[in-house]
Amino acid sequence: MRYSDLMTRRHDAVVSRVRKAAEGKFTIITENEAVQGHLRPVLIIAKDNKAMIIDITIPFENRMEAIKEARTRKIEKYQDLARALSGRVEDVKVDAIVLGSLGSWDPENDKVMKTMSSRAG
Repeated sequence: MRYSDLMTRRHDAVVSRVRKAAEGKFTIITENEAVQGHLRPVLIIAKDNKAMIIDITIPFENRMEAIKEARTRKIEKYQDLARALSGRVEDVKVDAIVLGSLGSWDPENDKVMKTMSSRAG
């Protein structure tokens, strides 16, 4: 793939920004590490007795429908992992950061970022 390096760098730049938003208030449990065999969420973060599994995706299509579908797929993908973690922490939330390949921003991302940067967490 001709542009795979560029796509990887763009993805990693988003990961870096999301991690930076979480670092001050959350403990980063894993970053881009394989868990439960083949699953590799971008971040698993924790605060108090709560955890968040966050994955990032940049779908090729920029239609809002494609962005919503990408978010749904990511959330569904990590539900089993969330159930497995729920035995260790009180509350586990799965979410995603989704950006269109041409830079469109899913408004649902704001909720995820607010959760990470708010005092309540």
